[in-house]
This record gives sequence, structure tokens and C-alpha cells, in this order.
Amino acid sequence: MVINMQIVSRKEAKECGQRRYFTGIQCIHGHICERKTINGQCIECSKEMVLSAKKKNKEKYKAIQQKYRDSNREKCNERCITYRKNNPEKRKQSIKKYDMSNKPKKKQYWDKYREKNLEKIRKKGRDYSKANPHKMSAIARNRRARILGGGGKHTPEQIKAMLEKQKKKCINCKKSIAKKYHVDHIMPIAKGGSNDISNIQLLCPTCNHKKNAKDPIKWAQENGRLL
Repeated sequence: MVINMQIVSRKEAKECGQRRYFTGIQCIHGHICERKTINGQCIECSKEMVLSAKKKNKEKYKAIQQKYRDSNREKCNERCITYRKNNPEKRKQSIKKYDMSNKPKKKQYWDKYREKNLEKIRKKGRDYSKANPHKMSAIARNRRARILGGGGKHTPEQIKAMLEKQKKKCINCKKSIAKKYHVDHIMPIAKGGSNDISNIQLLCPTCNHKKNAKDPIKWAQENGRLL
């Protein structure tokens, strides 16, 4: 291999056992780059010839590539894993570009996958819901707020932090809610309240059922906190 693009003749490259050499002279197509020692061909011209051949014989080259992958599966997998680790942003952009260019194809693939694996997908969803009830509850509240046009959103982590802030007690009756609590909108979404964490409080099930969708001032008056 020629190092630092030093001027080397083809004869000198052969004598040194180098696979490439560099003369600094343009090829017939105007490229100034290294050449192959074996046949004197310009590297750029060689690349263009290969690309042209691939375009003309797509199926043939596709079969060759597939045969190589089948014979070198472990090597190809290791190469892919290494590339993904070293180029996370490039991979992200590549996936995004592919998704944008192949929306119908991708939709068709996932529709077909869902049709064949419907029970598997449902079971996975049920298992996830059981393992992550707080996340699913937050997702449901955020979705309902979007539908009703309430705006705002909150996360399961914010709810957990609020539980600690309330010392695991109902904000209204002060009973323990360590085992079970309801997430309540201080100003109900149906009355224009937000789904933001600033409009959230944690109540025991009994207090939440009593409050329902009442205005917070009316609810406070019923509980003797306001005249």
C-alpha cells in the first residue's frame, strides 16, 4: 500500500510488493489517484466500473452478496455490531432516511407481521402493562387529555416524586396511599384543566370517587377547607 501518496512507479511498486502505486498523473478519465499495481488501473475508474456492473446486474450481485453473507454470517454480524457502536448518529440518520423513503413498504411489512403474530404481540402488551402499571396509567391520562384538548403531560417519575412529597398520604383525608392511590386533576380536564403535573394531586380511592369531576373550590367547601 502506498503511504502518504508518495510518487512511486509501477515497477518500483512491484519490486516492493505493493498493491498500489501513485504517479501523480491523471488517468484518461481525469482522476489523480492511486492505481492498481496488478493492471495499472486507476482506483476511481475501477470503482466506477464495479458500480456500473452492479447497476446492470442487480440480481446477480444481490445473489453473490447473499451467498457471502450466508457463508460468513458471524463475521458479517460482528462487522455490523462494530459499525453500529462506532457510528450511532450515522445509523440513526440512515434508518430515518430509509423510513421516509419506504413508508408503504414498511407499513406493508408490519401489517403482515402483526397479522401473523397477533397473539404474540397482544401477550407482550399485556405482560408489559402488568409489569409497568404506572407507565400505562400515565400514557392513558396523557392520551385522554389530548383527546379532550386539555394539553400538558406528566411522567410516571413525576407521579412517584409527588407520592414521596405527599409522604404517601392522601392530600385530602391524610390516609395512607402507600399501597393504592388515584391520580386526580385538581381542576378537571372536562372543565378546562391541564394534564400538567402542576394540576395533579394524589388521593385515596374514596376521596377521588367523592370528588369526581367537581370544581376544586366546591370540593374544598364541601370538606370544610373554604367557606
